[in-house]
Amino acid sequence: MASRRLVRLGLGLAILVAVVAIVDPTRVAAGVAAADLRLAIPAVLGLTAAHAVMAVGWRRMVVQRGGPRLSLATALRAHYAAQGLGSVTPGNLGSDVHRAAALRQAGQPWTVAVEPLVVQRATSYLALSLLAAIGLAILSSASDVSLTIVLIGSAAAAGLLVTTWLVLAPVGPMLVLRARVLCRLGDPDAGFTPHQPWPVLATGLLCGTVFHAGSIGLTWLVVVAVDPTFATWPILAALAVARLSLAVPISPSGLGVQEGTLMAITLGMRLAPEPVLAAMLVARVSTLLVGLLGALLLLGGMHRVAPHADNAPSRVGRARAFRSSIR
Repeated sequence: MASRRLVRLGLGLAILVAVVAIVDPTRVAAGVAAADLRLAIPAVLGLTAAHAVMAVGWRRMVVQRGGPRLSLATALRAHYAAQGLGSVTPGNLGSDVHRAAALRQAGQPWTVAVEPLVVQRATSYLALSLLAAIGLAILSSASDVSLTIVLIGSAAAAGLLVTTWLVLAPVGPMLVLRARVLCRLGDPDAGFTPHQPWPVLATGLLCGTVFHAGSIGLTWLVVVAVDPTFATWPILAALAVARLSLAVPISPSGLGVQEGTLMAITLGMRLAPEPVLAAMLVARVSTLLVGLLGALLLLGGMHRVAPHADNAPSRVGRARAFRSSIR
């Protein structure tokens, strides 16, 4: 497993190096060196702190699926610690696995440990697809490349959304199948879904929109720091479309893939890609900071979620009601 993660990370780095090598590396390096630190540093720190939005959303969705109300500090620690694993796994999937495992170890059922994460991922990509669609409407000269990216990303988001709906609100044969699968996993009470799916979906979509819109805006601020002449509406739109490449889990945090996509869009706009690539390299410092913070939390053991035994009786009651409903 560790070797597979290293291969994924190496692939992302190789793609990034190839992208920089295709253009003029000296211009890219000059752009990085010339970045206005008065803008770049706050933007990078803002990109690092932006993950707190997703942590707060996850905390709220856990409650909406019948789980305990985690303290804000616990949710933030667990989320950023999970990013330590997510930063070295494709599509940041390690982050979801870590948080799900933490809640399962704390005695929480499927509905609490897993469903909020499924919803968060699906609604995050949906929000990003909507932002990319707005970016596509702004772009014109790069429409061919951008349209392909938006279509692929939107298809992935739509597939995840359908899967999420079946998880949250299974009906007919899907309800029985889901119950049997969960019984085999040793979690029969997890099949019962006590709440309507709309609140958790709304929370996920709102947090996903705020997170991605804020991240796109902060990355655009890094572009301003590198080369103010490139800080235009089309470049902001290109950043939104390129960010949608995160929906394709090839490398950790879209390393190399996002930069290559942005380069293709920028070339389609008949602009020099070096300034925006330099800005992306500066913005990537936030990925390192998030990964480092997560690693420190993991090593320090500050990522655990305390069990909440007071929820056990209600889970037993829900399990009985659910088993009765499928007989």
